[in-house]
Amino acid sequence: MIVLALSFPDGTVGRMQYVGEDQSDERLAAEIAKSVFPAGQPVSWRQCELSDFPAEHADLRDAWTDDGSTIFVEMGKAKELTRDRLRKERAPILASLDTEAVKALEAKDDARLAEVSAQKQRLRDITALPEIEAAKTPDDLKAIRATKP
Repeated sequence: MIVLALSFPDGTVGRMQYVGEDQSDERLAAEIAKSVFPAGQPVSWRQCELSDFPAEHADLRDAWTDDGSTIFVEMGKAKELTRDRLRKERAPILASLDTEAVKALEAKDDARLAEVSAQKQRLRDITALPEIEAAKTPDDLKAIRATKP
């Protein structure tokens, strides 16, 4: 089996496995050319090993980049993906807090309403956390979660 790292125009990296008998570069190029990829046709490709891919960071696959010798997580892209993830994580929490805010309004509980409002604001601001920009590794980004206080 041949494993290929495919680099796409948007800078992302994909993986293709080929098990045919003819494993020449010409055959591999032909197989790539006839394949359909969501990111379009690759601008380059190279043979590699499965272990060359950062599988432990599959959740950041759209941030994988290949410099020709190493496939790694590009932190700028990973930070944007983390912001997107946090937006998705916070949505159901915000909906739950909306319900709590309505209950506080109905009960005329100004203290609880202020508390819920502060929690909602913290969640709205989560994509601007300094920890995101300060992150040095993908694991630093994984540790940042949108949670209900």
